[in-house]
Amino acid sequence: MNLQHGIYAICLLAALASDFALADESIFDGALKIERPKIANIISLKSTSIYFATNRKISEETIEISSRNYENGYNLSLIDYNKIFSNEVGADIAIGQALVDFPAERQLADQTYSPGSYADNPLKNFSLVSVAFTGESGIWRDNVIGTKGESFGKDVLVYVHGFVTTFSTAASEAAQLKNDLDFGGPIVLFSWPSDIGYFNYSEAIRREKISSDYLSAVFNVLMQLGKTGKDSNPLPKEELIAHSLGASLALDTLFSLHNIWHSMGVKLNTLILAAADVNLTKFSFRDLPIINDYAYKTDLLCSDSDRALLLAQYMNPEDPPGQRLGRCFSESSSFRRPELDIYHFNGPLKDYEGHSYYLYDVNTLGNIKDQIANPLKR
Repeated sequence: MNLQHGIYAICLLAALASDFALADESIFDGALKIERPKIANIISLKSTSIYFATNRKISEETIEISSRNYENGYNLSLIDYNKIFSNEVGADIAIGQALVDFPAERQLADQTYSPGSYADNPLKNFSLVSVAFTGESGIWRDNVIGTKGESFGKDVLVYVHGFVTTFSTAASEAAQLKNDLDFGGPIVLFSWPSDIGYFNYSEAIRREKISSDYLSAVFNVLMQLGKTGKDSNPLPKEELIAHSLGASLALDTLFSLHNIWHSMGVKLNTLILAAADVNLTKFSFRDLPIINDYAYKTDLLCSDSDRALLLAQYMNPEDPPGQRLGRCFSESSSFRRPELDIYHFNGPLKDYEGHSYYLYDVNTLGNIKDQIANPLKR
């Protein structure tokens, strides 16, 4: 990185497991009690259930900030979940189910997020209000597969978040996607410890590479890879949405799995790479030739106005300036193929970084919904 690029990067920053295991399950006994609404039916509130798998280090420390009483008899004992799901890498994968509440009057693509789980108000913003851990991967899988809805052919949607994202924010994003895409099946959030600050980008890249093995373990469980005998639940049809540096994590995972998937004749229905912080050269030579082994359909969401990726180009010494997949440098003839679509976002920005348009732009959400509903092959 030269001096000019370094100064520019600083200015932008200033503006901006092979099997599941759970650390001593007893530490969660009674630690995550959330008082649900006293009145069962609150018309101003909606709830979304998500599943999660995370390689974050789980802390037994819980912090109850206060017991807050909202209107209509809604009582909530607030816990800072980001203290439980830490920003450190764990030795194992923690799995379970979470509940996210949000305002019923919220409109499509509204990003009603709080600054952190410590400030959540479920009647004003997405709020992580309940977490239940599962110690057995088989039970977790049965719960995921067993609660699939009828929408989109009973698919499972896996979501991998990006850089500088806490667990509670990632849970809110997953809940938003499930609702805004009208996705009737279960959504599985894979959360990795990426919330370490913009100036720790190199460490985030290291963690992304480490986390790939953990995401592989999630797919191994969902698809029952390596298992013998008749499976009581069939292989699920899966969609994958990966954002920012999470897209690099997802591609590393898919590359490591594609040979065994190819031999089994399985692949994702749809792969959505949103604002991908991915080395364009690496993608072109490693992933693009075998992209059809990853998914029946891949959709690249890109934007020329993505300032976060503009910064990333200077933080990645292995890349020529500007060569990030999500900056629309992929719009060349070599990328034109039936199984690959490129969606070029050029709408108004609602965030300074221009990096989260896949969540706040109605047209982009509509494109994602169409891609998931209409892959090339079922």
